[in-house]
Amino acid sequence: MTRNLSLALLIGVLSVNACGSEAAVKIPAPAFDQPAAPGKLQTAVVAGGCFWGVQGVYQHLKGVKSVLSGYAGGDGSRADYESVSAGDSGHAESVQIVYDPAQVTYGQILHVFFSVAHDPTQLNRQGPDTGTQYRSAIFYTSDEQKKIAEGYIAQLDKTGAYPRRIVTRVDALKRFYEAEGYHQDYLLNHPTNPYIVINDLPKVRNFEHTLPALYVAKPVTVSASTREGAQAAPKATTKAAPAPANSGAMMMAAAEKPAEKSTQKPAQKSTEGGAMMSAAGASGPSKTEGPLPNLDGATGWLNSRPLTPESLRGKVVVVDFWAYSCINCLRTMPYVNAWYRHYKDSGLVILGVHSPEFAFEKDIANVREAVKKFDIQYPVALDNEMAIWKAFNNRFWPAHYFVDAKGQIRGHHFGEGKYGKSEREIRRLLTEAGAKNLPDPLDAAAGVGVAAPADTANVASPETYVGYARAENFVSPGAFARDAKKTYAIPKTLTLNQWALGGPWQVAREHARLGASPGRIAFRFKARDLHLVLGPATPGKPVRFRVTIDGAPPKADAGMDVDADGNGVVREHRLYQLVREKGPVSEQEFVIEFLDPGVDAYSFTFG
Repeated sequence: MTRNLSLALLIGVLSVNACGSEAAVKIPAPAFDQPAAPGKLQTAVVAGGCFWGVQGVYQHLKGVKSVLSGYAGGDGSRADYESVSAGDSGHAESVQIVYDPAQVTYGQILHVFFSVAHDPTQLNRQGPDTGTQYRSAIFYTSDEQKKIAEGYIAQLDKTGAYPRRIVTRVDALKRFYEAEGYHQDYLLNHPTNPYIVINDLPKVRNFEHTLPALYVAKPVTVSASTREGAQAAPKATTKAAPAPANSGAMMMAAAEKPAEKSTQKPAQKSTEGGAMMSAAGASGPSKTEGPLPNLDGATGWLNSRPLTPESLRGKVVVVDFWAYSCINCLRTMPYVNAWYRHYKDSGLVILGVHSPEFAFEKDIANVREAVKKFDIQYPVALDNEMAIWKAFNNRFWPAHYFVDAKGQIRGHHFGEGKYGKSEREIRRLLTEAGAKNLPDPLDAAAGVGVAAPADTANVASPETYVGYARAENFVSPGAFARDAKKTYAIPKTLTLNQWALGGPWQVAREHARLGASPGRIAFRFKARDLHLVLGPATPGKPVRFRVTIDGAPPKADAGMDVDADGNGVVREHRLYQLVREKGPVSEQEFVIEFLDPGVDAYSFTFG
């Protein structure tokens, strides 16, 4: 069916009550629920068909501060729309809901989910969309959320509210990956799109009429929640930018012409990704996304004089957005280095754009040391003001943009993985530019140590920030004393992905600083690798620490930055690998005890 429906056809389709949108079902509220009570903002993640409509429904729920469209259930290497649309990435189109527990409860969020947001008796389809990416699922972030969800499903099945049994899956949330910018606020921005008119706007109307006590007329938007600081940190292997959602104007093909869903089942997309980065041997050139933006926002340059789009004309360029403490960037770096060395004589230029996530990454001495440590020989632009990031409208670390010899962006890839496909795009663009006798394709270039590929099949713990601006699952008694000194305590028991501070700490927006020794951080995790970004509060003053796993030294499971007894020293601001399990991965309790004061702790990552 053509996307541009005629008016007559649209009216005819809308007259069929069963088409697209599922009818609302009046159901009782959950018998077991969290009581409404003041507290820090909470997060819920659900999936029920196309995320455009589910996001549009929850944007009208009282007490909601932010609703993001995204992907949950798979790993970061394929957390993009093209890959998810293939139906075999393991992801579901999902929404992340950040809410005020004093105004709305988790049970009320599920009440909306089961009543008006989707049909929970359809597992791998909703309306016209079919495939596992459209499955009905609840991704819980705590044992209490799991209990409420499972109890509500059992309650609704018992009441016989639906003609068939509920098939909604209840799974633990591993990671939430924020969807591309053009998917955010899609219903609000495209109210006349035929797919929205037929499938999604009726859900919003059903919400207003079926659950009026929970409905608010003014929707919360992604851009507004970002400006107001209410948006939760996206749980993505490829991290979202701290820049405003409406900044930048690059990637014009995506921003101005987003992929629109048909009112019928969408065609299956290639598991190789999609048109943005076609595989070698495909017919026709890859799509053009727009010209390479200006680079004059760089605050400095390493390994090169300042570059411009004009000076790069005639070269094939890979623009690599990275930050030196980002574990995903470190795992990608061996491949980027290998591309540069293998193809530089054939006309390839790698342009590293170092866009800092943390304040210490703005220090040119720190970046220069990282460039030396990782043997980066290609040009690096320092993007301390995020000006180049915004010019590309970028949102992720790492991100690769592929630019042809005419200065046009011909494709991109966000996150880890798909290195073979990226290399094929490089070879394709070099061939278009007239390169002859290209060297044979690279063999595997995977790194070792901290740069080794993640064991994604066994990662059950998300990136977790220590600073209060993006911290989640923090369970030390009492709330953070923001920007003030406080002595914290570690509870006797932690559940998976809960963490706590012990000792005198001052927690700021992006890090926590230990005021006096000893001080501890505990985290119950499940992953092969555990990393922690650390740095000395006073340059040149090292801080000793000791690591234990389930109360014992790590021995053979020690990471690169500790010995077998768990001893290590923080000497500079960077990512420290503290655990690398050699045997089967299991859930364990990690504790790091600092033997000296004056350490800054930023974020945990896992692999």
